[in-house]
Formats: sequence, C-alpha cells, structure tokens
Amino acid sequence: MRMANLDGRAVLIGSDGTVTDVASASDGRFGPDPAQLFAEWDGFAAWARTAAIDKVVRACSTGARRLRRRSSHPRTLPGS
Repeated sequence: MRMANLDGRAVLIGSDGTVTDVASASDGRFGPDPAQLFAEWDGFAAWARTAAIDKVVRACSTGARRLRRRSSHPRTLPGS
C-alpha cells in the first residue's frame, strides 16, 4: 500500500489500484491534508500498516495527472 495525494486528499493506494481516502477510513483520526500526515507520521504509519481498510472510496486507475506531490512542505522522516 502506498500513500498518495489524489485531488488534494490523502489516500492509500493498494496494489490492485484501489483508492482509499485516509480521513474516511480512519474515521477522522487523520485529516484529508496529506501534509498533516507527516506531522503525525509514526501514528499514521502504524495505523496504515494495521488498518482494516473496509471503506474503499473507489477502485480506479488514478491517472498520473490527478496525483500530486504528497506534501508542498517536504521534510525528512525518521528512518528515511
């Protein structure tokens, strides 16, 4: 699973192309802003590894033109 910015919202993209909105799947624990996830990276990464993603937003081909940078304020993450 990979994190991405799709149309300005944080999403997880599964290996099968399934797109899951982070804010919806986490019941609001994490917001829609991809940049905010980096401020909560440890908690987000732990949630993403173990979350039962059952709130699939849509299964689609995301298309490169709809994907954006994950953050407009990149920073180095621990262990990266």
